[in-house]
Amino acid sequence: MKKVESKEILQEKLYKSISNYGRTDKRTVKLSQSLDAIIAAEQRALMGINKVRY
Repeated sequence: MKKVESKEILQEKLYKSISNYGRTDKRTVKLSQSLDAIIAAEQRALMGINKVRY
């Protein structure tokens, strides 16, 4: 089972990754994408929107 990290932990890791590797490094991009998924889910929940993919 995949471990899901909290938004705050991912934010800290993202800041450190940007500082160490830069914004375009694949490790930084992967962290950013993981954080994006969490934030998008939170926003959908706040707006009462179901997950819809086109």
